[in-house]
Amino acid sequence: MAEVLRRLNADIVAARIIRYDAGVFYAELDLMTSRGHEIFELSHERRLDTRDAPGRPRAGLCAESVLQAFYA
Repeated sequence: MAEVLRRLNADIVAARIIRYDAGVFYAELDLMTSRGHEIFELSHERRLDTRDAPGRPRAGLCAESVLQAFYA
């Protein structure tokens, strides 16, 4: 994935968990490219890795409805 982003000259704006359904977290990847702003939904078969280096967590975003389901 890093190679694809580099070749496209794309920057990650955010990775967001947008919903939780039947035990699966669904996410979207928010990118800024030379063509403009793009948002891609990640399928549940793809892993959303929130680390930019081993052992160094990166901040992530999560939909309020998902947080409420777990922490309300």
